[in-house]
Amino acid sequence: MNKENDEAFWLAAIIEGSDIGTWLWNVQTGETVFNERWAALIGYTLEELKPISIETWLKYAHPQDLERSEKLLDQHFRGETDFYHCDARMKHKDGHWVWVRDHGKVVTRTAEGEPEWVAGSHIPIHDEIGIQSQVNRLSAIADTIPGMIYEFRQDANGTTSFPFASSGIYSIYGVTPEQVKEDASQAFQVIHPDDLERVAQSIQDSYETLDDWYCQYRVTTNGVERWVTGYAVPQRADDGSVSWFGQIVDTTSEKLVELQLQQSTQNLERAQWIGRLGYWQANMETGELFWSDVIYEIFGVSKDIFTPSVDAFSNFVHPDDIELVRESERKAAITGVHDVVHRIINPDGTIRWVHELADLTLNENQKFFSGTVRDITEQKLYEKELERLSLTDELTGVYNRRYFVEQLKSVLHKVKERGKQACVAIVDIDHFKSINDQYGHAGGDKVLRKLAEFVRQRSRATDTFARLGGEEFGIIMSDCTLDKAVEKLNTIRKEISELSFEHENQRFSISITAGVTAIRPLDKNIDAALKRADDALYEGKTAGRNRVISAVNE
Repeated sequence: MNKENDEAFWLAAIIEGSDIGTWLWNVQTGETVFNERWAALIGYTLEELKPISIETWLKYAHPQDLERSEKLLDQHFRGETDFYHCDARMKHKDGHWVWVRDHGKVVTRTAEGEPEWVAGSHIPIHDEIGIQSQVNRLSAIADTIPGMIYEFRQDANGTTSFPFASSGIYSIYGVTPEQVKEDASQAFQVIHPDDLERVAQSIQDSYETLDDWYCQYRVTTNGVERWVTGYAVPQRADDGSVSWFGQIVDTTSEKLVELQLQQSTQNLERAQWIGRLGYWQANMETGELFWSDVIYEIFGVSKDIFTPSVDAFSNFVHPDDIELVRESERKAAITGVHDVVHRIINPDGTIRWVHELADLTLNENQKFFSGTVRDITEQKLYEKELERLSLTDELTGVYNRRYFVEQLKSVLHKVKERGKQACVAIVDIDHFKSINDQYGHAGGDKVLRKLAEFVRQRSRATDTFARLGGEEFGIIMSDCTLDKAVEKLNTIRKEISELSFEHENQRFSISITAGVTAIRPLDKNIDAALKRADDALYEGKTAGRNRVISAVNE
């Protein structure tokens, strides 16, 4: 057996043992070659897929993913990327979708420089597609919020669960967080039979459209029927699952009031939908305005001394939102509905968010708006907090990798377009595995939290400090030369080495190693700068750790 055959044998053995589907594609002719594993990933044999061509891939790949795949292939063919890489769904023989990681590279080109043969592989990644939950951070505020806050998840196959729920779930559904962590069916069992289908449909609608979920329904626990109201913001993961982050509260009192007023006018019926909701009526010709009692409270004025009018209302509207309100009023002339969310400024300077919803009525050459205004300030605060949690690291409270990457892209753009100076560093805790081994993961977590807070306090307001994963952190230093970055990092490094850490009455110290590089206008993307910083970090580790290495000549 000669060397060439030896290499071919071992290459085939490695591919076979790695559970990898392989493919060859002649871009010019469409000729395509797959191995048996490529077909098996979607439940077929090669014999079943014959005749095989590039159309085979096009037939089984998800249409939405094909568009992205074609764009990425074009970029690779033009030489903009070293490799083609795309995560895509393929239709399995059984009818479901499976995720594969599609890698490839042009291996030959025509005499004219056009791509000819492309070689690549398919790796199954279905199990690793998912969203890393951030909801543990919500536990710090859970006890201060009425009802329950939660993460509700629906997988692509319809399976539902509550990966996170505050202890308030017991007051809503009569179950503990642990009982529904993997399977939400016990919560659905207490929903009133007459409301169950409507609740399920509202969840499915939000799943498909990614519109915010809002629903009022009845639950029965311990023989007592109560009304609850839920609001949540959905986020879709790459595997097709959707997670909702939101709140459910007991609104029995408000709902009973609403039900008692069903015999009243439609305006009063709408006004009692949920708490912090007031009724108003405006004559747009005379400027007269009627407010229910709740609105006086929302706007922070006394009914005894304040007389509402259309002009007086306008004075409350935030200057940046006044045109938004006027535009909604103009649209109402066409649609008959005035529907706008905006800010108001109370006399004490407090800014609140309100949602106005009203019908327009034309009567004897006069225009009347009749509707409701709802204080949604708390809802906006919840939304902002949920957004913050999606950008921060659960353990340390500093920014996470997702936010770090987005900020680095923005900084690279400023370097390219505006000639700004900036640096990026990767910081790693030396011998962190030994810390975990000696003091346990609880001790290691203490180190991560203390170090993160220490560095965060020493970072400038213009810096971005994030945990990238494990014991690795990243720092983006805007408006900073490489020399200044090295000086700053060395100061932090020395101060950290002097810190004292303690776990279970045992004291110890740590050190860090950092690799830093200037972000350059010629960097094609952030990966170029990150690679230099990572290479410098590796050099520092190899040289003995506890040092800062800058990428200067690369």
